[in-house]
Amino acid sequence: MTEININFDVRDDASGGDPDSTSPTLRRYHQLLWSKRLPDGRELNLRDTPLRASSSFYIYAHVDDGTEQTWGSDSFLATHTKWIRMAHIMDQVPESVKEDFRAAGYTIGGFILWPQNQVENKPTINQARGYSAKVADRMDLTLECVRLYYSDPKSPSPLADVFGRYPEYFALFSDFSGFIEFWLLQDLVLPAGDQVRFFLPFEEFSVPRARTVDEWNIYRRNSMEFCNARNERIARWANAHLESV
Repeated sequence: MTEININFDVRDDASGGDPDSTSPTLRRYHQLLWSKRLPDGRELNLRDTPLRASSSFYIYAHVDDGTEQTWGSDSFLATHTKWIRMAHIMDQVPESVKEDFRAAGYTIGGFILWPQNQVENKPTINQARGYSAKVADRMDLTLECVRLYYSDPKSPSPLADVFGRYPEYFALFSDFSGFIEFWLLQDLVLPAGDQVRFFLPFEEFSVPRARTVDEWNIYRRNSMEFCNARNERIARWANAHLESV
């Protein structure tokens, strides 16, 4: 059995803060999982580096050719349970159902790393995903933007501008397939691997949030199924590649 516990809720050791910056377990899991070979054969090594306050740690992504990037954790399974614009729907959902959804997203299957450094004082990818009214923090819609970027960096999408500020990050994974394989996101694409598996029917980024309780429940179920499947995939990868403890 490896050190990765796919059922661990990273809020449990976050000291009441944002697990992305305060959970030592989450940072350790990121380091264990993503310190590995890149699609082009180079080795990537991640290490913690305190950059701001003592309670806020980002990660240096060090490539064996000597290049480095600064990455930060992002919880990407947006539940929308606390969004003001969703209050009229969330008021109709039992708190236990909402908490089950949130808890699923706080396992390692609900996290990724994005570049943390700001370029020209503009939003990072993490920030832009949440700010965008057409993405609404959804990982499936974000991944569609990633697919479009790899297809053509000039392809229009809600995140095209922010992705364009971080070409060195996307270059590490070579192409869309490499991005999917590296981050173990295979369960968020269709079997052929070149199309995103959306949590709700895709309407060209025009309807990023559920409009009814029924729609939200579909979104919730699909999101949780993906997260659970990714957790199982992470566990298999860890058992095959990480030393047992």
